[in-house]
Amino acid sequence: MANTLTKTSKQIEKIKVAQGITHAVIVGVATYKKGSGYNKLSQCKNDAVAVHRCFEDTHQLNAPKEYLRLMLDPSRGDIVSAVKDLAVNADDEDRVFFFFSG
Repeated sequence: MANTLTKTSKQIEKIKVAQGITHAVIVGVATYKKGSGYNKLSQCKNDAVAVHRCFEDTHQLNAPKEYLRLMLDPSRGDIVSAVKDLAVNADDEDRVFFFFSG
């Protein structure tokens, strides 16, 4: 068992070096302003939460929790700000991921 864990740890380290750290902004918008013409979207928040969990639970994606940003029903300005932060904080070797459901 210990040998398997060591082998898995080595594989994860190889992935980190090869792919860089993953930075992610994950957005779920279910509620739009009254009069926008959009109905409430019941599954969008659930979609975003599910994607966020995948990044948290899948070590091979190399996405430390401090680099994951889950946003539920944010304003347009908050989304733009998060994307700008994503661009500023990621290094050349890192991966960036943006998910929007809404």
